[in-house]
Amino acid sequence: MKKTSIFLTALFIFVVCFGQDGITKSKVKQTLNGKKYYVHVVEHGQTVFSVSRAYGVKYYDAVIKKDMDKLLIGDTIWIPVTDNDGNTPEKSSYRYVEVKKGQTLYNLSKIYKVSIDDIENLNPELKESGLKVGMILKMPLEGTENTKTDDSSDKVMRQKVPSNFSVRDRIDKDKIHVTLMMPLFLDNIGEISTSKFDIEQRRRRTYKSFTFIQFYEGILMGLDYLEAEGYSVVLNVVDIPDDDPKKIEQAFSEYDIARSDFIIAALFQHSFEKLAELAKENRIFVINSLSDRDAILKDNPYVIKYMPSIEGSVKAILGVVKNNFNNPHLYLIHSNSSLEKQWFEEFKKQLSEQKDIEYTLFSWAASNRLLQMLKNDNGNVVVSIYDEAPGKNKAYTINLLNKLFSLKKTTPTLITTQNYIKMYNDIDYNQLQRLEYHTINNTFLDYANPNHKEFIDKFKERFKTEPIGDYALIGNDLIIQFVLGLHRRGSEFWKNPNLPKNSAIMYPMLFKRPTETDGFENQATYIYKMDNYKLKPANRKQY
Repeated sequence: MKKTSIFLTALFIFVVCFGQDGITKSKVKQTLNGKKYYVHVVEHGQTVFSVSRAYGVKYYDAVIKKDMDKLLIGDTIWIPVTDNDGNTPEKSSYRYVEVKKGQTLYNLSKIYKVSIDDIENLNPELKESGLKVGMILKMPLEGTENTKTDDSSDKVMRQKVPSNFSVRDRIDKDKIHVTLMMPLFLDNIGEISTSKFDIEQRRRRTYKSFTFIQFYEGILMGLDYLEAEGYSVVLNVVDIPDDDPKKIEQAFSEYDIARSDFIIAALFQHSFEKLAELAKENRIFVINSLSDRDAILKDNPYVIKYMPSIEGSVKAILGVVKNNFNNPHLYLIHSNSSLEKQWFEEFKKQLSEQKDIEYTLFSWAASNRLLQMLKNDNGNVVVSIYDEAPGKNKAYTINLLNKLFSLKKTTPTLITTQNYIKMYNDIDYNQLQRLEYHTINNTFLDYANPNHKEFIDKFKERFKTEPIGDYALIGNDLIIQFVLGLHRRGSEFWKNPNLPKNSAIMYPMLFKRPTETDGFENQATYIYKMDNYKLKPANRKQY
């Protein structure tokens, strides 16, 4: 009788410690969505039923991989801890994390501060099946989790959160919903000939439906990249051909735009103003892709303006002058017109704060004196913000280039806020080359840049034409920027919508609020210079 008692006691101890079927009960616990689980790694011969029985739970209570009836050695099972379970787990030197959509080994290594080799060594199944969504990976605790992720690195500036502003969570945790509102002129699509002789028709301005088509195609290019990276995006395309606020209200309701995670808009002025008003009411961020008007940001923290700000552009120009030239004297040429007033005031403000740039504010009305002043010194820099009227601007440009080109011994460097190469097809490249021409160029596809060249080649392969102008590049960059940011950082992204450099984005953005109650504007400005008759980057960093 005594022997029997000893035997039963020993059997009881064995079952408690090792479970039924000889399964060792895990001492590692993990909290998932506020609930505690045992973390069990499958060994040879173990099944869902044997493991769940060993832990005293029903098999369907276990959280396992999707094909739960086909366990493999090394698979991880999460088993709920019951209320009457008094076991206290030993402190583990590992954590267990679930792989989310869009995550890569590189991304995980940055988040958890471990090397990719360490992740693969701890999770040998990766070498056989690769990284998959839903996998539970073992991670060492030595690397403290970087909850900000690599998107919140020191490269991304901090932002103040305005008092009139709150962000909402994504409506669909599995997919990001984006609404694109633009004038596609689909009602006029029947006017377009499909004859084989009209393969160049998209270049013709007479076809309204092709006016913004490359912006849409750029969006599609960005979606191709995101899909290849494992991101799921639902694109809701809304055609708004007219500048009619009433159509915006109608579309907002009919297309259920309030359920969007964000809106990308290429709209006329009054239509966008109504859209911005509705976006603010519904706490949806709307990205204005083409307007350079600062007024669209006023008292609306839900508007994001892509076109670079005047403040950022002036800062970039003065940064190039300061860093690329040796003690230059800067001549700022203007026309006193209302069109250039913001530029003029911002240059005056920033120049007055500079201590190492001598400058002269020079009205073009006194242009006859300009050559006399430039003849006296070498190393002058002429910055032109002249903008009076389209007809006068062309005559001014020709006159300015001829005057500066005539200076043989003291040829100055010319920097313009308007891109003469884009504006005038008949511009004299010899003059620009001699004047070491510099200009703002934020949407320029640079064939010498490998990332730009790859984008151009893929665009040509897909759409059988080259990207013309700026629209395709802008569309590509915007969809990638905001889908990546929202996916990686969730609603917190909207408090600071900046990302570290990504090779799929042609021109990285740098967003900042002008005031605490305004929306975000892009501060990133890229200055290019004429070098061997080609435009090449002049500023290697954002000033």
